[in-house]
Amino acid sequence: MDEKIFYVYLHSKPDGTVFYVGKGCGKRAYSHSQRNSGWKKVASEGYVVSIVASGLTEQVSYDLEIALIAHLYPFGNLVNVRAGGGPLGQHYLFKVRKLSAEHRKRLAEANRAYVRNRYDKSSVTLSSGSWITPAGTFHSLRLAAEANGCSLMTIKNRCVGYIAKKNDKKYPVGPKDGWSFMKKSDSM
Repeated sequence: MDEKIFYVYLHSKPDGTVFYVGKGCGKRAYSHSQRNSGWKKVASEGYVVSIVASGLTEQVSYDLEIALIAHLYPFGNLVNVRAGGGPLGQHYLFKVRKLSAEHRKRLAEANRAYVRNRYDKSSVTLSSGSWITPAGTFHSLRLAAEANGCSLMTIKNRCVGYIAKKNDKKYPVGPKDGWSFMKKSDSM
C-alpha cells in the first residue's frame, strides 16, 4: 500500500514562541518552499522544528492541525494564513478590513478552484462534473479522495492529467487508466 504517513509540526522562534502550525509528510517540516511571506520574515531570524505527532492518517493530521491553530491563534503569534484542514474548504484567518459585498463576490469568483485540462486547455470547475475512479463515480473531489484513500491533488492528477518535469523539460501526462473527469456538458 502506498499510503503516506503524515505528521503535525510546529515552527518556533529561538525563544520558544510558536509562530507556525503545519501538517506534512516526508521533509515538509524542514522545507522552506511554498511558505507565506509572514513565515519567511519570522523564519529568517532562525526557527526550531518540533514534531507534535507522527504516524497519522491525512484526516487525523488535518484535524490535529486545525485544533492546534484554533488553540494557539488567539495568542497572536501565528503567521498561518489559513485555519488548516487541507487545500479545499479551508477558512482564512482574516486580519483585514471588512470587504464590501461586491469585493467579496469578485474574490469568491476569483478563488473558485479550477483544474486545468492540459489537452484542450479549457478550465474545468471542480463542481461541474463527475470524478470517475475505480472506487466509483463522485460529484465531489473530496468524496472521491476519501473513498480512494488519497489526496485531492492525487485524484485531480489521476483523473485529468498533469504536466511533468524531467531534466528541465515539460511533458503532459494523461489521465490514469480507469480514472477520468466528466464535465456536466459531456454527461448530457
